[in-house]
Amino acid sequence: MFFRAVSFLVAICFLICCGSPDPKVWEDYAKAKVCYSQGRIDESVSDLGALTARDAAFAPGRLLYGRALFFHRDYDKAREVLSSLQNDHPESVEASLWLVRTLVQLNKPGEAEAILVRLLAFNPDDPRLAYQMALIRENRSDLGGAKDFLVSAEGADEDLALIHFESARLSFQLHNADLARAELTRALGFLSPTSLLRKPIEKLRSNLSPPARTAAEEAR
Repeated sequence: MFFRAVSFLVAICFLICCGSPDPKVWEDYAKAKVCYSQGRIDESVSDLGALTARDAAFAPGRLLYGRALFFHRDYDKAREVLSSLQNDHPESVEASLWLVRTLVQLNKPGEAEAILVRLLAFNPDDPRLAYQMALIRENRSDLGGAKDFLVSAEGADEDLALIHFESARLSFQLHNADLARAELTRALGFLSPTSLLRKPIEKLRSNLSPPARTAAEEAR
């Protein structure tokens, strides 16, 4: 949960650093983002290329352009766009992460790993970074190292479990036991069988379960 909070704050700073572009830029960006989300990659690449040419300082447009180029499989151009964005905004984990993915596609795992090492030094709990490092280690036949990073990434799910646990606690205080049980069930879904949180949450959910009905009550 910590890395998500930090990522959110960085994203806010990232947007603030973009200044206040012309409203038309935001409008065109929104349209390009719709194309991107709908899988109309060719169209989004064209629109974002024109947008970034018009306003080269608009960081959200540059990031989305790099991502669209990645899915367009124009990895050389994606690398150019994302490298420039990373240089201008080294605080942007998203820009660096998409650059890492692009470098992997360009068969440059050494460069990708160097970026990941830097990112992990400041974001050790980000599962996206651990996952990418695991893929690089696997490609190098370092299966043990890959497994270690994947286990590290899996541990982030406990943050999500704790969110549902807190929701369950508040639901119980609001006298909604059914919702509390449902939230505890969701929490368990994010926990591995070996998690230290599993047994206490299972016990709590069991304590919140309604009492079993007697045969007489069933017959009524």
